Amino acid sequence: MKEYTFLARASFGGYVVLAGPWFALGCFNVWLIVLRPSPPLFFVLASVLCFTLGLIAVVWLRGFAVSITGDSFTYRDGMYKTLRGSVAHIKQVKGAWIGWEMLWRRMQIPRLLVEFEDGTKIIINSKPFGRANLREFLGKVDPKSTKDEESRIHSS
Repeated sequence: MKEYTFLARASFGGYVVLAGPWFALGCFNVWLIVLRPSPPLFFVLASVLCFTLGLIAVVWLRGFAVSITGDSFTYRDGMYKTLRGSVAHIKQVKGAWIGWEMLWRRMQIPRLLVEFEDGTKIIINSKPFGRANLREFLGKVDPKSTKDEESRIHSS
């Protein structure tokens, strides 16, 4: 078993915001099914769809993890892709706006950017993690990070 010096997973608030509405809609549809003696197929399909989407959101959020084990830094995103680096070789950690092209439009998305001495970068989706976890992570990998940097990471 690995000995973690730091481990962060998606916060409870992320689960509430992303999966909660789907489970609430699913429960509402089940309630509508129970009220009717012969419910329309639409309500049954809608409840199955809502519970399925809620479950997909939970599985996606379960994928997010940031950990530090000794000198090794690991980030796992919602699609369970794992990226690793050495804590000793981190040059800087900063909040950044990463541009993505979607539907013929360029979108700016806030992310946490970890740059290493060899020029490689790991882009962390900071939204699923709680503020306290990100603050602790910044303190472990970049002790000279300032409050200004922390506030830029959480803006938007």
